[in-house]
Amino acid sequence: MTNAFSEPAWTPEQILAFWENEYEILGSPWRQAFLSNEYVQAMCLCHPENIRKAIQVRKKVKEALAYIYQIEDDVAGRNKRLLDDFHPSHAIGITNAHHGVRTTDPFDPKREDLLFKCVMCNLKLSLLRKSKIANLENTCKSCTGEDE
Repeated sequence: MTNAFSEPAWTPEQILAFWENEYEILGSPWRQAFLSNEYVQAMCLCHPENIRKAIQVRKKVKEALAYIYQIEDDVAGRNKRLLDDFHPSHAIGITNAHHGVRTTDPFDPKREDLLFKCVMCNLKLSLLRKSKIANLENTCKSCTGEDE
C-alpha cells in the first residue's frame, strides 16, 4: 500500500473522479446517476486503497463493491489464521479478548478448565475460589471459612 491508514474517507465525487480517470468521462445525467448510486454510497465507507484496487479491477460499481468486501473478508480470515498459527493458545481461548469472540473470562461456565465443583455447596466456581487447605480437595473458600 502506498497510502497511510490515516487517509480520509472518499466522497462520491472522489470515487467518480477516479473512475473517470480509469475508464471514461461520463455525461451529466450519468454523472448524477453515478453520484447517487447506492453502491457508490456504500463504497464511501471503505478504505480508499481498497476502492482504488476494486475500480482498477472491476468497471461496474456493484462488482467493485463486491470485490472490496471480498478483500476485507480475505484480510479478516488471514488475520485469524495468523493468530491461530503463531499463537496456538488463541485457538482454545486463552488470549486477549480483543482478538475475537473467544472468551478469557475466568468465571465463564463454558471454560471447564478454569472451574471446579465444590463438594460441599455443589456450585461451579472459578479456580480462584478453591480452598488452599490441602486435605479439603474441591471445596470452596466460603465453605471452609477462608473468606472471613
